[in-house]
Amino acid sequence: FGSSACLASKCNTFAPSLPAMPASCFAMVLSLVFAMCKLACGTLGTGDVCFRFCEDDRKPFVSARADCSSGLTCQPTLPEDQAAFDTCDFPHVCHPLDKDGATKSNNDSSLR
Repeated sequence: FGSSACLASKCNTFAPSLPAMPASCFAMVLSLVFAMCKLACGTLGTGDVCFRFCEDDRKPFVSARADCSSGLTCQPTLPEDQAAFDTCDFPHVCHPLDKDGATKSNNDSSLR
């Protein structure tokens, strides 16, 4: 993901010296590092989380609405017949624009 220049300049700052840890913890830390690199490089793709807020902090806060790749826009996944303050279970994701530049349906189940 992203250009090699972006990865070299941004992602190295996210790669901490990791202490010994169980494999499951290492995998979680590694996935978080990759997610942070994608955010830093502005390379969010279709279905990537561009905004999330969890009142109980069970998932990391994400505020990257402007970082969706060209042709994508940050859209909510909350069903239209529901309302919520917390976006933990239904985060906003990068979603394609249609050929006219309008957003496609935000209820596309393939994005969940």
